[in-house]
Amino acid sequence: MAIPITIDFEGAPGGTLTWDGTNAVGIAIPITNMNVEIGNAPIVSYNAVALLSFSTATGAIGINGTVDAVTGALLSGTIASFEAGLQNGKIMFEGTGPDTKLADLLIALGIDPNTKFEYFGFSLSGNLIKRDNIWTGKAISTDIENSSVPEPTTMLLLGLGLFGVAGIRRKFKK
Repeated sequence: MAIPITIDFEGAPGGTLTWDGTNAVGIAIPITNMNVEIGNAPIVSYNAVALLSFSTATGAIGINGTVDAVTGALLSGTIASFEAGLQNGKIMFEGTGPDTKLADLLIALGIDPNTKFEYFGFSLSGNLIKRDNIWTGKAISTDIENSSVPEPTTMLLLGLGLFGVAGIRRKFKK
């Protein structure tokens, strides 16, 4: 059974956001912290000096920078789906899709560099001003929470367990 791993990148105000009503683009949004949780172990926080950039038009997302002594493309991935909208003059953005981590980062954290991740909970908000039907402004909060993807065997065992529970429930219902 795979041990659950969560890597959470947190940002600070800054960078540039634009939204044309269809696509969102984020450029040079500061990432200042990375929290890592492996299994039931306590969360470990690391200082980060990194920048997040993404484009829903191209589907690309990436975090480049440094965490401790590890430098490079800390995260790169594809935005498979997203939602964006305005709420009280602020853009609210959420996206999902597969991603990979820099192998050196995973090794430094004691994680198998072949571990598959999926980002979910990618959320971002920013203060925007509208000009020529394009909203532009700065990010005010950023959070990209990643979890490892369970191995196929783990998913099979979970499915069999749920199937067994359903069978027992059905037996007692009769």
